[in-house]
Amino acid sequence: MTRIGITGHQLLGDQPAVAWIRSAIDRVLGEHIGELVGVSCLAVGADQVFATLVLERGGALEVVLPFPEYRERGLSGDGDRQQYDRLIARGRVDILPRGGRSDEEAYLHAGIQVVSRCDVLVAVWNGSPAAGPGGTADVVSRARDCGRAVVIINPVQRIVTREGDAAGAACSTALGDRELDAARKIGDPIVDPIVAQYLAAHGPGALGDAMAALFRTPGLPEDHPLVHDYLRVLGDLEIGTPSTVVRGQQLFALFGPEIFLILGSCSLPLAFAAGNGVQVIFRARRLKDEPVRRLYDTAQMIINVMQVGELVRGKLGWRTACKVRLIHALIRQHVQLDPKAPWSERWGTPINQEDQAGTLLSFSVAVLHGLRRMGARISTEDADSYVHAWSAIGRLLGIDEALLAGTEQEALALAARIGGRQFRATTEGKLLACQLMKAVATLFPLRGYANSLTHFFLQDTAFGENVAQLLDLPRPDWTRVLVAARASQKRQILYLLSLVPGARRRRSFLARRFVQRMILFKHPDGRIPFEVPEVFTRSWRLDDRSDDARGDSPGGRSHSEETG
Repeated sequence: MTRIGITGHQLLGDQPAVAWIRSAIDRVLGEHIGELVGVSCLAVGADQVFATLVLERGGALEVVLPFPEYRERGLSGDGDRQQYDRLIARGRVDILPRGGRSDEEAYLHAGIQVVSRCDVLVAVWNGSPAAGPGGTADVVSRARDCGRAVVIINPVQRIVTREGDAAGAACSTALGDRELDAARKIGDPIVDPIVAQYLAAHGPGALGDAMAALFRTPGLPEDHPLVHDYLRVLGDLEIGTPSTVVRGQQLFALFGPEIFLILGSCSLPLAFAAGNGVQVIFRARRLKDEPVRRLYDTAQMIINVMQVGELVRGKLGWRTACKVRLIHALIRQHVQLDPKAPWSERWGTPINQEDQAGTLLSFSVAVLHGLRRMGARISTEDADSYVHAWSAIGRLLGIDEALLAGTEQEALALAARIGGRQFRATTEGKLLACQLMKAVATLFPLRGYANSLTHFFLQDTAFGENVAQLLDLPRPDWTRVLVAARASQKRQILYLLSLVPGARRRRSFLARRFVQRMILFKHPDGRIPFEVPEVFTRSWRLDDRSDDARGDSPGGRSHSEETG
Protein backbone atom coordinates (compact mmCIF):
# COMPACT_ATOMS: atom_id res chain seq x y z
CA MET A 1 0.00 0.00 0.00
CA THR A 2 1.24 3.47 -0.87
CA ARG A 3 0.05 6.54 1.04
CA ILE A 4 0.37 9.78 -0.93
CA GLY A 5 -0.35 13.18 0.57
CA ILE A 6 -1.09 16.50 -1.12
CA THR A 7 -0.35 20.14 -0.43
CA GLY A 8 -0.71 22.93 -2.92
CA HIS A 9 -2.08 26.22 -4.11
CA GLN A 10 -5.78 26.96 -4.09
CA LEU A 11 -5.65 29.24 -7.15
CA LEU A 12 -4.38 27.14 -10.04
CA GLY A 13 -4.73 29.55 -12.96
CA ASP A 14 -6.61 29.20 -16.23
CA GLN A 15 -8.03 26.03 -17.74
CA PRO A 16 -4.83 24.96 -19.58
CA ALA A 17 -2.90 25.31 -16.32
CA VAL A 18 -5.46 23.23 -14.43
CA ALA A 19 -5.35 20.59 -17.17
CA TRP A 20 -1.57 20.38 -16.93
CA ILE A 21 -1.63 20.14 -13.14
CA ARG A 22 -4.31 17.45 -13.26
CA SER A 23 -2.27 15.47 -15.79
CA ALA A 24 0.91 15.82 -13.71
CA ILE A 25 -0.79 14.65 -10.52
CA ASP A 26 -2.42 11.75 -12.32
CA ARG A 27 0.92 10.58 -13.68
CA VAL A 28 2.49 10.68 -10.23
CA LEU A 29 -0.36 8.57 -8.89
CA GLY A 30 0.08 6.18 -11.79
CA GLU A 31 3.70 5.51 -10.83
CA HIS A 32 2.62 3.57 -7.76
CA ILE A 33 1.32 0.03 -8.16
CA GLY A 34 -0.99 -1.62 -5.64
CA GLU A 35 -3.40 -0.23 -3.06
CA LEU A 36 -3.45 3.57 -3.03
CA VAL A 37 -4.46 5.90 -0.18
CA GLY A 38 -4.64 9.64 -0.79
CA VAL A 39 -4.34 12.00 2.19
CA SER A 40 -5.84 15.45 1.70
CA CYS A 41 -7.29 18.42 3.60
CA LEU A 42 -9.80 18.93 0.74
CA ALA A 43 -8.97 22.59 0.27
CA VAL A 44 -10.07 24.07 -3.05
CA GLY A 45 -7.57 23.86 -5.86
CA ALA A 46 -4.80 21.27 -5.75
CA ASP A 47 -6.25 19.28 -2.82
CA GLN A 48 -9.59 18.68 -4.50
CA VAL A 49 -8.03 17.88 -7.89
CA PHE A 50 -5.80 15.33 -6.16
CA ALA A 51 -8.70 13.78 -4.18
CA THR A 52 -10.79 13.44 -7.34
CA LEU A 53 -7.99 11.62 -9.16
CA VAL A 54 -7.35 9.27 -6.24
CA LEU A 55 -11.01 8.23 -6.25
CA GLU A 56 -11.05 7.88 -10.05
CA ARG A 57 -8.15 5.44 -9.73
CA GLY A 58 -10.09 3.36 -7.20
CA GLY A 59 -7.97 4.53 -4.29
CA ALA A 60 -9.10 5.32 -0.74
CA LEU A 61 -9.39 8.93 0.42
CA GLU A 62 -8.31 9.98 3.89
CA VAL A 63 -9.43 13.50 4.82
CA VAL A 64 -7.66 15.60 7.47
CA LEU A 65 -9.75 18.66 8.40
CA PRO A 66 -7.91 21.49 10.21
CA PHE A 67 -10.86 22.35 12.49
CA PRO A 68 -14.53 21.34 12.91
CA GLU A 69 -16.05 24.36 11.17
CA TYR A 70 -13.77 24.09 8.13
CA ARG A 71 -16.62 23.80 5.59
CA GLU A 72 -18.05 27.18 6.64
CA ARG A 73 -14.82 29.06 7.35
CA GLY A 74 -12.41 27.51 4.84
CA LEU A 75 -14.62 27.35 1.74
CA SER A 76 -16.10 30.53 0.34
CA GLY A 77 -18.25 29.60 -2.66
CA ASP A 78 -21.24 27.30 -3.16
CA GLY A 79 -19.41 25.48 -5.97
CA ASP A 80 -16.42 24.83 -3.71
CA ARG A 81 -18.66 23.47 -0.96
CA GLN A 82 -20.60 21.22 -3.36
CA GLN A 83 -17.36 19.66 -4.63
CA TYR A 84 -16.18 19.33 -1.02
CA ASP A 85 -19.42 17.57 -0.06
CA ARG A 86 -19.10 15.10 -2.94
CA LEU A 87 -15.53 14.23 -2.01
CA ILE A 88 -15.87 14.07 1.77
CA ALA A 89 -18.83 11.71 1.41
CA ARG A 90 -16.45 9.15 -0.12
CA GLY A 91 -13.57 9.56 2.33
CA ARG A 92 -12.59 8.59 5.85
CA VAL A 93 -12.61 11.83 7.83
CA ASP A 94 -10.40 12.89 10.72
CA ILE A 95 -11.36 16.27 12.20
CA LEU A 96 -8.50 17.83 14.16
CA PRO A 97 -9.33 19.75 17.36
CA ARG A 98 -8.58 23.46 17.08
CA GLY A 99 -6.89 23.56 20.49
CA GLY A 100 -6.75 27.35 20.62
CA ARG A 101 -4.97 27.63 17.28
CA SER A 102 -5.70 30.43 14.80
CA ASP A 103 -6.94 29.45 11.34
CA GLU A 104 -3.43 29.79 9.89
CA GLU A 105 -1.90 27.74 12.69
CA ALA A 106 -4.60 25.09 12.25
CA TYR A 107 -3.85 24.90 8.51
CA LEU A 108 -0.17 24.34 9.25
CA HIS A 109 -0.99 21.70 11.86
CA ALA A 110 -3.21 19.88 9.33
CA GLY A 111 -0.46 20.07 6.71
CA ILE A 112 2.02 18.57 9.17
CA GLN A 113 -0.48 15.79 9.87
CA VAL A 114 -0.71 15.07 6.13
CA VAL A 115 3.10 14.81 5.99
CA SER A 116 3.21 12.44 8.95
CA ARG A 117 0.57 10.14 7.45
CA CYS A 118 1.99 9.72 3.94
CA ASP A 119 4.93 7.97 2.28
CA VAL A 120 5.19 10.52 -0.52
CA LEU A 121 4.08 14.16 -0.49
CA VAL A 122 2.90 15.75 -3.73
CA ALA A 123 3.25 19.54 -3.66
CA VAL A 124 1.67 21.77 -6.31
CA TRP A 125 4.00 24.65 -5.55
CA ASN A 126 5.50 27.50 -7.56
CA GLY A 127 8.58 27.60 -5.32
CA SER A 128 7.73 30.91 -3.65
CA PRO A 129 7.75 31.42 0.14
CA ALA A 130 4.47 31.01 1.94
CA ALA A 131 2.27 34.12 2.07
CA GLY A 132 1.43 33.28 5.69
CA PRO A 133 1.75 30.46 8.24
CA GLY A 134 0.45 27.16 6.98
CA GLY A 135 1.18 27.77 3.30
CA THR A 136 2.48 25.20 0.82
CA ALA A 137 6.12 26.25 1.33
CA ASP A 138 5.86 25.53 5.07
CA VAL A 139 4.42 22.05 4.49
CA VAL A 140 7.14 21.23 1.94
CA SER A 141 9.78 22.43 4.40
CA ARG A 142 8.35 20.15 7.10
CA ALA A 143 8.38 17.18 4.67
CA ARG A 144 12.03 17.85 3.82
CA ASP A 145 12.94 18.08 7.51
CA CYS A 146 11.30 14.71 8.09
CA GLY A 147 13.12 13.11 5.18
CA ARG A 148 9.84 12.46 3.41
CA ALA A 149 9.88 11.74 -0.33
CA VAL A 150 8.54 14.83 -2.14
CA VAL A 151 7.27 15.35 -5.69
CA ILE A 152 7.05 19.05 -6.58
CA ILE A 153 4.73 20.00 -9.42
CA ASN A 154 5.60 23.55 -10.43
CA PRO A 155 2.59 25.08 -12.25
CA VAL A 156 4.56 28.12 -13.43
CA GLN A 157 7.59 26.42 -14.97
CA ARG A 158 5.56 23.32 -15.90
CA ILE A 159 8.14 20.93 -14.48
CA VAL A 160 8.00 18.02 -12.04
CA THR A 161 10.93 17.37 -9.70
CA ARG A 162 11.48 14.61 -7.15
CA GLU A 163 13.31 14.65 -3.85
CA GLY A 164 14.22 11.91 -1.42
CA ASP A 165 13.06 8.41 -2.26
CA ALA A 166 10.77 9.84 -4.93
CA ALA A 167 13.83 10.91 -6.94
CA GLY A 168 14.46 7.29 -7.81
CA ALA A 169 10.95 6.63 -9.06
CA ALA A 170 11.00 5.05 -12.50
CA CYS A 171 8.18 7.18 -13.84
CA SER A 172 8.20 6.07 -17.45
CA THR A 173 8.28 2.36 -16.70
CA ALA A 174 5.08 2.55 -14.64
CA LEU A 175 2.96 4.04 -17.39
CA GLY A 176 0.09 1.81 -18.46
CA ASP A 177 -2.54 2.05 -21.15
CA ARG A 178 -4.67 4.38 -19.09
CA GLU A 179 -1.88 6.89 -18.65
CA LEU A 180 -0.73 6.69 -22.27
CA ASP A 181 -4.31 6.92 -23.55
CA ALA A 182 -4.65 10.13 -21.56
CA ALA A 183 -1.34 11.38 -22.99
CA ARG A 184 -2.74 10.95 -26.52
CA LYS A 185 -5.39 13.57 -25.75
CA ILE A 186 -2.86 16.23 -24.74
CA GLY A 187 -0.86 18.38 -27.13
CA ASP A 188 0.89 21.31 -25.48
CA PRO A 189 -1.13 22.86 -22.61
CA ILE A 190 1.07 25.97 -22.60
CA VAL A 191 1.52 26.78 -26.29
CA ASP A 192 -1.73 25.51 -27.86
CA PRO A 193 -3.92 28.17 -26.17
CA ILE A 194 -1.53 30.92 -27.29
CA VAL A 195 -1.71 29.75 -30.90
CA ALA A 196 -5.50 29.35 -30.76
CA GLN A 197 -5.92 32.89 -29.39
CA TYR A 198 -3.61 34.32 -32.03
CA LEU A 199 -5.43 32.63 -34.90
CA ALA A 200 -8.82 33.67 -33.53
CA ALA A 201 -7.67 37.30 -33.36
CA HIS A 202 -5.97 37.47 -36.79
CA GLY A 203 -8.30 35.48 -39.03
CA PRO A 204 -8.09 32.45 -41.34
CA GLY A 205 -4.90 33.44 -43.14
CA ALA A 206 -2.89 33.87 -39.95
CA LEU A 207 -1.96 30.19 -39.72
CA GLY A 208 -0.34 30.08 -43.14
CA ASP A 209 1.44 33.38 -42.54
CA ALA A 210 2.85 32.18 -39.21
CA MET A 211 3.98 28.87 -40.71
CA ALA A 212 5.70 30.71 -43.56
CA ALA A 213 7.48 33.03 -41.15
CA LEU A 214 8.87 30.10 -39.19
CA PHE A 215 9.80 27.85 -42.11
CA ARG A 216 11.32 30.54 -44.30
CA THR A 217 13.13 32.58 -41.67
CA PRO A 218 16.46 31.39 -40.32
CA GLY A 219 16.36 31.23 -36.57
CA LEU A 220 13.43 32.26 -34.41
CA PRO A 221 11.71 35.45 -35.72
CA GLU A 222 11.21 37.14 -32.35
CA ASP A 223 9.67 40.25 -33.93
CA HIS A 224 6.69 38.21 -35.16
CA PRO A 225 3.70 38.89 -32.84
CA LEU A 226 2.93 35.21 -32.29
CA VAL A 227 6.56 34.42 -31.46
CA HIS A 228 6.67 37.42 -29.15
CA ASP A 229 3.61 36.26 -27.20
CA TYR A 230 4.93 32.70 -27.12
CA LEU A 231 8.33 33.60 -25.69
CA ARG A 232 6.77 35.95 -23.16
CA VAL A 233 4.85 33.17 -21.42
CA LEU A 234 7.37 30.38 -21.94
CA GLY A 235 9.51 31.23 -18.93
CA ASP A 236 12.74 29.57 -17.85
CA LEU A 237 12.80 25.79 -17.73
CA GLU A 238 15.01 23.55 -15.64
CA ILE A 239 16.16 21.12 -18.31
CA GLY A 240 18.17 18.66 -16.23
CA THR A 241 21.57 18.12 -14.63
CA PRO A 242 23.99 20.29 -16.68
CA SER A 243 27.02 18.02 -16.30
CA THR A 244 25.00 14.97 -17.37
CA VAL A 245 23.54 16.84 -20.36
CA VAL A 246 27.06 17.82 -21.44
CA ARG A 247 28.23 14.21 -21.18
CA GLY A 248 25.37 13.15 -23.46
CA GLN A 249 26.21 15.88 -25.95
CA GLN A 250 29.85 14.77 -25.93
CA LEU A 251 28.73 11.30 -27.00
CA PHE A 252 27.10 12.93 -30.02
CA ALA A 253 30.29 14.87 -30.74
CA LEU A 254 32.15 11.56 -30.78
CA PHE A 255 29.74 9.55 -32.93
CA GLY A 256 27.99 12.28 -34.95
CA PRO A 257 28.40 10.89 -38.49
CA GLU A 258 27.31 7.43 -37.40
CA ILE A 259 24.31 8.97 -35.66
CA PHE A 260 23.29 10.66 -38.91
CA LEU A 261 23.44 7.30 -40.66
CA ILE A 262 21.11 5.93 -37.98
CA LEU A 263 18.84 8.98 -38.24
CA GLY A 264 17.97 8.38 -41.88
CA SER A 265 18.02 4.59 -41.70
CA CYS A 266 16.34 3.98 -38.34
CA SER A 267 14.99 6.96 -36.37
CA LEU A 268 12.82 8.47 -39.10
CA PRO A 269 11.49 5.08 -40.34
CA LEU A 270 10.45 4.28 -36.77
CA ALA A 271 8.22 7.36 -36.78
CA PHE A 272 6.38 6.00 -39.84
CA ALA A 273 5.62 2.70 -38.12
CA ALA A 274 3.49 4.41 -35.46
CA GLY A 275 0.08 3.91 -37.03
CA ASN A 276 -1.67 6.84 -35.37
CA GLY A 277 1.25 9.24 -35.11
CA VAL A 278 2.15 8.90 -38.79
CA GLN A 279 -1.20 10.44 -39.75
CA VAL A 280 -0.11 13.93 -38.77
CA ILE A 281 3.22 13.56 -40.60
CA PHE A 282 1.36 12.51 -43.73
CA ARG A 283 -1.12 15.37 -43.48
CA ALA A 284 1.56 17.98 -42.79
CA ARG A 285 2.75 17.13 -46.33
CA ARG A 286 6.31 18.39 -45.95
CA LEU A 287 7.95 15.00 -45.55
CA LYS A 288 5.84 13.44 -48.28
CA ASP A 289 6.59 16.26 -50.73
CA GLU A 290 10.17 17.10 -49.63
CA PRO A 291 11.74 14.00 -48.04
CA VAL A 292 15.29 15.20 -48.56
CA ARG A 293 14.52 18.57 -46.98
CA ARG A 294 12.90 16.90 -43.99
CA LEU A 295 15.88 14.62 -43.46
CA TYR A 296 18.26 17.57 -43.44
CA ASP A 297 16.01 19.76 -41.29
CA THR A 298 15.92 17.03 -38.66
CA ALA A 299 19.70 16.62 -38.90
CA GLN A 300 20.10 20.39 -38.45
CA MET A 301 17.90 20.38 -35.37
CA ILE A 302 20.00 17.61 -33.83
CA ILE A 303 23.25 19.44 -34.58
CA ASN A 304 21.92 22.61 -32.96
CA VAL A 305 20.65 21.05 -29.74
CA MET A 306 23.60 18.69 -29.34
CA GLN A 307 26.26 21.40 -29.14
CA VAL A 308 27.63 21.81 -25.63
CA GLY A 309 26.26 24.91 -23.90
CA GLU A 310 23.58 25.63 -26.50
CA LEU A 311 20.51 24.55 -24.49
CA VAL A 312 20.73 27.62 -22.25
CA ARG A 313 17.96 30.18 -22.75
CA GLY A 314 18.66 32.35 -25.79
CA LYS A 315 21.36 30.06 -27.21
CA LEU A 316 21.15 28.25 -30.55
CA GLY A 317 19.90 24.90 -29.23
CA TRP A 318 17.33 26.58 -27.00
CA ARG A 319 16.00 28.72 -29.86
CA THR A 320 15.86 25.70 -32.15
CA ALA A 321 13.85 23.62 -29.67
CA CYS A 322 11.50 26.54 -29.01
CA LYS A 323 10.98 27.01 -32.74
CA VAL A 324 10.15 23.32 -33.25
CA ARG A 325 7.72 23.46 -30.32
CA LEU A 326 5.85 26.39 -31.84
CA ILE A 327 5.79 24.72 -35.26
CA HIS A 328 4.24 21.65 -33.63
CA ALA A 329 1.45 23.80 -32.17
CA LEU A 330 0.74 25.36 -35.58
CA ILE A 331 0.70 21.96 -37.28
CA ARG A 332 -1.86 20.74 -34.73
CA GLN A 333 -4.15 23.53 -35.79
CA HIS A 334 -3.43 22.94 -39.48
CA VAL A 335 -4.26 19.24 -39.58
CA GLN A 336 -7.35 19.63 -37.41
CA LEU A 337 -8.76 22.41 -39.60
CA ASP A 338 -7.86 20.95 -43.01
CA PRO A 339 -11.16 20.08 -44.77
CA LYS A 340 -9.39 18.11 -47.49
CA ALA A 341 -8.03 15.52 -45.05
CA PRO A 342 -10.39 15.26 -42.04
CA TRP A 343 -8.74 14.38 -38.77
CA SER A 344 -10.10 11.38 -36.85
CA GLU A 345 -10.42 11.49 -33.07
CA ARG A 346 -9.30 7.87 -32.86
CA TRP A 347 -5.76 9.03 -33.71
CA GLY A 348 -5.66 11.26 -30.64
CA THR A 349 -4.56 14.89 -30.60
CA PRO A 350 -2.11 15.66 -33.42
CA ILE A 351 1.50 15.57 -32.20
CA ASN A 352 0.28 14.44 -28.79
CA GLN A 353 2.38 13.67 -25.75
CA GLU A 354 2.75 9.94 -26.43
CA ASP A 355 3.79 10.48 -30.05
CA GLN A 356 6.30 13.16 -29.06
CA ALA A 357 7.76 10.85 -26.42
CA GLY A 358 8.07 8.09 -29.01
CA THR A 359 9.87 10.41 -31.42
CA LEU A 360 12.27 11.49 -28.68
CA LEU A 361 13.03 7.84 -27.93
CA SER A 362 13.80 7.23 -31.61
CA PHE A 363 16.52 9.88 -31.25
CA SER A 364 17.91 8.42 -28.02
CA VAL A 365 17.58 4.67 -27.40
CA ALA A 366 17.16 3.84 -31.10
CA VAL A 367 20.41 5.69 -31.79
CA LEU A 368 22.18 3.87 -28.96
CA HIS A 369 20.88 0.58 -30.40
CA GLY A 370 22.21 1.52 -33.84
CA LEU A 371 25.61 2.53 -32.49
CA ARG A 372 25.97 -0.77 -30.70
CA ARG A 373 24.92 -2.61 -33.86
CA MET A 374 27.89 -0.89 -35.51
CA GLY A 375 30.20 -2.02 -32.72
CA ALA A 376 30.41 1.13 -30.60
CA ARG A 377 31.35 0.42 -26.99
CA ILE A 378 29.10 2.68 -24.90
CA SER A 379 29.21 2.58 -21.12
CA THR A 380 26.06 2.61 -18.99
CA GLU A 381 26.97 6.09 -17.76
CA ASP A 382 27.37 7.45 -21.29
CA ALA A 383 24.13 5.82 -22.47
CA ASP A 384 22.20 7.20 -19.50
CA SER A 385 23.70 10.64 -20.13
CA TYR A 386 22.62 10.54 -23.77
CA VAL A 387 19.05 9.68 -22.73
CA HIS A 388 19.22 12.43 -20.10
CA ALA A 389 20.31 14.98 -22.70
CA TRP A 390 17.37 14.10 -24.94
CA SER A 391 15.02 14.33 -21.96
CA ALA A 392 16.38 17.83 -21.39
CA ILE A 393 15.50 18.67 -24.99
CA GLY A 394 12.10 17.06 -24.43
CA ARG A 395 11.39 19.51 -21.61
CA LEU A 396 12.09 22.41 -23.98
CA LEU A 397 9.73 20.79 -26.48
CA GLY A 398 6.95 20.67 -23.88
CA ILE A 399 6.86 16.91 -23.28
CA ASP A 400 5.37 15.88 -19.94
CA GLU A 401 7.91 14.97 -17.28
CA ALA A 402 6.33 11.54 -16.73
CA LEU A 403 7.15 10.63 -20.34
CA LEU A 404 10.82 11.58 -20.06
CA ALA A 405 13.15 8.75 -19.12
CA GLY A 406 16.03 9.24 -16.73
CA THR A 407 18.04 6.20 -17.75
CA GLU A 408 18.47 3.97 -20.77
CA GLN A 409 16.57 1.16 -19.04
CA GLU A 410 13.59 3.42 -18.41
CA ALA A 411 13.73 4.61 -22.01
CA LEU A 412 13.84 1.04 -23.33
CA ALA A 413 10.81 0.08 -21.24
CA LEU A 414 8.82 3.08 -22.46
CA ALA A 415 9.82 2.47 -26.09
CA ALA A 416 8.63 -1.14 -25.85
CA ARG A 417 5.37 0.06 -24.32
CA ILE A 418 4.73 2.63 -27.03
CA GLY A 419 5.80 0.28 -29.81
CA GLY A 420 3.45 -2.43 -28.59
CA ARG A 421 0.57 0.03 -28.49
CA GLN A 422 1.14 2.06 -31.64
CA PHE A 423 3.23 0.22 -34.23
CA ARG A 424 1.23 -1.26 -37.09
CA ALA A 425 1.20 -1.28 -40.89
CA THR A 426 -0.53 1.69 -42.55
CA THR A 427 -0.77 2.96 -46.11
CA GLU A 428 0.58 6.34 -45.02
CA GLY A 429 3.56 4.82 -43.22
CA LYS A 430 4.50 2.65 -46.18
CA LEU A 431 4.31 5.61 -48.59
CA LEU A 432 6.41 7.89 -46.40
CA ALA A 433 9.00 5.16 -45.82
CA CYS A 434 9.26 4.63 -49.56
CA GLN A 435 9.80 8.37 -50.14
CA LEU A 436 12.42 8.54 -47.40
CA MET A 437 14.33 5.54 -48.75
CA LYS A 438 14.50 7.19 -52.16
CA ALA A 439 15.96 10.30 -50.53
CA VAL A 440 18.52 8.41 -48.44
CA ALA A 441 19.51 6.30 -51.46
CA THR A 442 20.82 9.43 -53.18
CA LEU A 443 23.50 9.71 -50.50
CA PHE A 444 25.04 6.29 -51.23
CA PRO A 445 26.97 5.30 -54.36
CA LEU A 446 25.53 1.78 -54.55
CA ARG A 447 21.94 1.08 -55.47
CA GLY A 448 20.18 -0.92 -52.74
CA TYR A 449 22.70 -0.07 -50.03
CA ALA A 450 20.36 2.35 -48.23
CA ASN A 451 17.63 -0.27 -48.03
CA SER A 452 20.02 -2.92 -46.73
CA LEU A 453 21.36 -0.49 -44.14
CA THR A 454 17.82 0.30 -42.95
CA HIS A 455 17.06 -3.40 -42.52
CA PHE A 456 20.31 -3.73 -40.56
CA PHE A 457 19.42 -0.96 -38.10
CA LEU A 458 15.74 -1.89 -37.69
CA GLN A 459 16.55 -5.39 -36.44
CA ASP A 460 15.42 -5.94 -32.85
CA THR A 461 14.75 -2.33 -31.90
CA ALA A 462 13.16 -1.57 -28.53
CA PHE A 463 9.97 -0.59 -30.36
CA GLY A 464 9.56 -4.01 -31.99
CA GLU A 465 11.27 -6.61 -34.16
CA ASN A 466 9.28 -6.42 -37.40
CA VAL A 467 9.39 -2.71 -38.22
CA ALA A 468 10.83 -3.23 -41.71
CA GLN A 469 7.92 -5.57 -42.52
CA LEU A 470 5.37 -3.08 -41.19
CA LEU A 471 6.79 -0.46 -43.54
CA ASP A 472 6.80 -2.92 -46.45
CA LEU A 473 10.46 -2.25 -47.21
CA PRO A 474 11.86 -4.30 -50.10
CA ARG A 475 13.92 -7.32 -49.14
CA PRO A 476 17.60 -6.40 -49.01
CA ASP A 477 19.62 -7.35 -52.07
CA TRP A 478 23.26 -8.43 -52.32
CA THR A 479 24.38 -5.19 -50.67
CA ARG A 480 23.36 -6.67 -47.33
CA VAL A 481 26.65 -8.57 -47.50
CA LEU A 482 28.51 -5.27 -47.80
CA VAL A 483 26.59 -3.78 -44.89
CA ALA A 484 27.44 -6.78 -42.71
CA ALA A 485 31.08 -6.65 -43.77
CA ARG A 486 31.39 -2.91 -43.07
CA ALA A 487 29.72 -3.41 -39.68
CA SER A 488 32.16 -6.18 -38.83
CA GLN A 489 35.07 -4.00 -39.89
CA LYS A 490 33.72 -1.14 -37.82
CA ARG A 491 33.41 -3.34 -34.74
CA GLN A 492 37.01 -4.45 -35.03
CA ILE A 493 38.28 -0.90 -35.50
CA LEU A 494 36.26 0.49 -32.60
CA TYR A 495 37.36 -2.36 -30.35
CA LEU A 496 41.04 -1.81 -31.11
CA LEU A 497 40.73 1.97 -30.72
CA SER A 498 39.00 1.55 -27.37
CA LEU A 499 42.23 -0.01 -26.08
CA VAL A 500 44.27 3.09 -26.95
CA PRO A 501 43.67 6.12 -24.67
CA GLY A 502 42.21 9.02 -26.66
CA ALA A 503 42.24 7.16 -29.96
CA ARG A 504 38.47 7.20 -30.43
CA ARG A 505 38.51 10.96 -30.86
CA ARG A 506 41.25 10.81 -33.49
CA ARG A 507 39.82 8.04 -35.60
CA SER A 508 38.75 8.44 -39.21
CA PHE A 509 34.99 7.99 -39.36
CA LEU A 510 33.75 5.51 -41.90
CA ALA A 511 30.50 7.50 -41.97
CA ARG A 512 32.01 10.92 -42.67
CA ARG A 513 31.45 10.59 -46.42
CA PHE A 514 27.74 10.34 -45.76
CA VAL A 515 27.81 13.62 -43.81
CA GLN A 516 29.99 15.23 -46.48
CA ARG A 517 27.42 14.44 -49.15
CA MET A 518 24.71 15.93 -46.95
CA ILE A 519 26.71 19.15 -46.58
CA LEU A 520 27.34 19.41 -50.33
CA PHE A 521 23.70 18.83 -51.23
CA LYS A 522 21.96 21.98 -52.51
CA HIS A 523 18.27 22.70 -52.80
CA PRO A 524 16.76 23.79 -56.09
CA ASP A 525 16.11 27.15 -54.40
CA GLY A 526 19.82 27.53 -53.72
CA ARG A 527 19.74 27.14 -49.96
CA ILE A 528 22.08 24.81 -48.13
CA PRO A 529 20.20 22.24 -46.02
CA PHE A 530 22.33 22.71 -42.93
CA GLU A 531 25.77 23.60 -41.78
CA VAL A 532 28.08 21.84 -39.37
CA PRO A 533 29.89 24.06 -36.84
CA GLU A 534 33.66 24.10 -36.86
CA VAL A 535 33.90 22.18 -33.61
CA PHE A 536 32.31 19.20 -35.36
CA THR A 537 34.00 19.56 -38.74
CA ARG A 538 37.35 19.28 -36.98
CA SER A 539 36.48 16.32 -34.77
CA TRP A 540 34.66 14.52 -37.61
CA ARG A 541 37.51 15.26 -40.06
CA LEU A 542 35.26 16.69 -42.77
CA ASP A 543 37.14 18.14 -45.70
CA ASP A 544 37.18 21.76 -46.84
CA ARG A 545 34.59 21.29 -49.58
CA SER A 546 31.94 22.00 -46.96
CA ASP A 547 33.28 25.55 -46.69
CA ASP A 548 32.94 25.99 -50.46
CA ALA A 549 29.35 24.80 -50.22
CA ARG A 550 28.55 27.29 -47.47
CA GLY A 551 29.93 30.11 -49.56
CA ASP A 552 27.30 29.48 -52.23
CA SER A 553 24.40 30.28 -49.93
CA PRO A 554 22.53 33.42 -51.00
CA GLY A 555 23.90 36.47 -49.26
CA GLY A 556 26.12 34.29 -47.09
CA ARG A 557 23.11 33.66 -44.86
CA SER A 558 23.59 30.97 -42.24
CA HIS A 559 21.08 28.16 -42.32
CA SER A 560 22.13 26.87 -38.94
CA GLU A 561 18.73 27.42 -37.33
CA GLU A 562 16.44 26.13 -40.08
CA THR A 563 14.24 23.44 -38.63
CA GLY A 564 10.97 21.80 -39.42
